[in-house]
Amino acid sequence: MNKEALINQWLSDMSGDQWQLEDGECHLSNSDGEHYCSIQLTSSRLLMMFPIHPAALPQDEELHKNLLLLNNHPEIIGFASFSLAEDNLTVVLSTALPCEAISTHSVADFWQRSNHARNGLFAAIIDREGR
Repeated sequence: MNKEALINQWLSDMSGDQWQLEDGECHLSNSDGEHYCSIQLTSSRLLMMFPIHPAALPQDEELHKNLLLLNNHPEIIGFASFSLAEDNLTVVLSTALPCEAISTHSVADFWQRSNHARNGLFAAIIDREGR
């Protein structure tokens, strides 16, 4: 099975046949209709990108700079990295899996690890800054 078909099967199984890659991308929303995650399959890797919407972030002029500086500390953020979206306000946490590592089991595990990293890092950012 090719990589795109494998990802589509995983998405279909996870969503009850609602989600599929279209032109190598799939954008997922949470139950409130807010963008939760973008999944992108490139020729070299599977990317999962989780935005932190500006409204969820504390008002801190240094926050974006501090998050981007975390990219220099893999011991803190592990296999993830931070970036800014095109609007320069939305913080995005990205994770990547090399295409050669894609299998049915690895994609499900990668999704769980990515969500766990997202939830932990976002909670730490929002809780730490909210104090």
